[in-house]
Amino acid sequence: MFPRPEGLHAGRAFVYGPLCSLFFSLVLVLVGLDVKTFQFRFLGLSALALGPEGAVRPFSVASLASEVPGTGLHPHSADLVWLQFVFCVFSMWMVIAYHITLMVLWAAPLTNRLQRHGLVCAQVMNAWSALDVFMVSIMAGVLEIRQFALFIIGDKCDGLDALVEKIPPIASRVPGRVTCFDVESELKAGFFVLLVAVIVSTVVGNIVMHRCSEALGVEKGHATTGATGLGEDDAGALSRAALPVVSAA
Repeated sequence: MFPRPEGLHAGRAFVYGPLCSLFFSLVLVLVGLDVKTFQFRFLGLSALALGPEGAVRPFSVASLASEVPGTGLHPHSADLVWLQFVFCVFSMWMVIAYHITLMVLWAAPLTNRLQRHGLVCAQVMNAWSALDVFMVSIMAGVLEIRQFALFIIGDKCDGLDALVEKIPPIASRVPGRVTCFDVESELKAGFFVLLVAVIVSTVVGNIVMHRCSEALGVEKGHATTGATGLGEDDAGALSRAALPVVSAA
């Protein structure tokens, strides 16, 4: 059991620190979902064909989800719409719901039954939130996509590359080295915003769920206002924060 620290400021930090951290993480998630997370820049003849605007493709989590139905041989098919829905659920909606559930579980005056249901919901949402998986996959993709693409192309463009090099008017207009296809990828600001949000929510979320789990195993609280060093209002908030006093069902 985590003991309640003595002293006014320590007690308040113990109560309101996790709530403020979760709110901060939620704000970062909401901002990071709409900020550009990664970017592809196409080079070579492919960039020349796509044009200056089409050769640069930045993506955020939200914009990536919005473009899923338009991909594939049959755009906006049922399969692609379902894939978009699944992506949104696990990468965005479940993450937001997880933060909100933890804040309610930590601060709201719930009965023992509701706290138990809320804790189970938070645990399920934590397991289903795949934003951290998305971050790892994006980082791996940015590091490996160029090598993977060039491996697929292999020597299929060697003849075309040699031909273009012999035509200076075209070769001089090719972005990057003279080749039929090349790509550069980089992480953008949104990736680092989401990275901080994932770290904060993972650490604080596990702390909150652990304290709430221990609190739900205590039938009768033993903390008093004097023991916490808090005033009456703060002591009331502390008892609602599952540390360790839980209202009777």
